[in-house]
Amino acid sequence: MRFKELDTVVLKRDLPEQGLRKGDLGGVVHVY
Repeated sequence: MRFKELDTVVLKRDLPEQGLRKGDLGGVVHVY
């Protein structure tokens, strides 16, 4: 899957070590 800057993303699984949960929303701010 390829993301573009400013895309909205939804987590598919929990990432407890990062304090994130399944369903959390985020945004792509930089693509390297």
